[in-house]
Amino acid sequence: MPNQPPHRQLLPHTLDEWISFGRLLLAALLWIPALLRSPRVVAAGVVLSALSDTADGAVSRLQGGRSNYSRQLDAVADSAVMLSSLGWLMLARPGALQPVKRTILAIAAVAALLLAIEWRRYRKLGALHIGSARAAAAIGHLYMLDLFWRGSASRAFLRLFQMLAAGAIIESAWVILGDHDLDDHTSLPLLKRLHLKMRS
Repeated sequence: MPNQPPHRQLLPHTLDEWISFGRLLLAALLWIPALLRSPRVVAAGVVLSALSDTADGAVSRLQGGRSNYSRQLDAVADSAVMLSSLGWLMLARPGALQPVKRTILAIAAVAALLLAIEWRRYRKLGALHIGSARAAAAIGHLYMLDLFWRGSASRAFLRLFQMLAAGAIIESAWVILGDHDLDDHTSLPLLKRLHLKMRS
């Protein structure tokens, strides 16, 4: 008998996968209040999205781990929310992105390049779960929520986000370009590597 091709999963099966899938649907639905210029409704949706991101991680740990499909879906949902939030902001709060425009363009260009390299080398996308990237995402969320809610944001938030994003890019590049196991999911890969070197 010839080898059967592996089954490609299209729809979620487990609870954590359904939560990530729901976040993806939410990203599509939030374009409606953005088009209607209701920035505070969008802000509430972004908070719900962040809570669901925390929930799917907690559920997957209770289930004993994540499937490869779950990791991929989580990464796609996160990217959809992050990229869409720029469009929502431009529609709901015209001009609010001006102070952070160059930062976003630089991050987007480098992230796209790293994702392309990651796909070419490993046939996987995202889901590195690096601590610096999580910290940058958390501060980025707060910055964006401030923009949605008030139409302006703290300069200190912006500077902190820029520093954390730079650290996340360096660390992600080190993992993707180096000879690493992407399924390791070490939150501090550079520190782990330095620690192992010091012990050897």
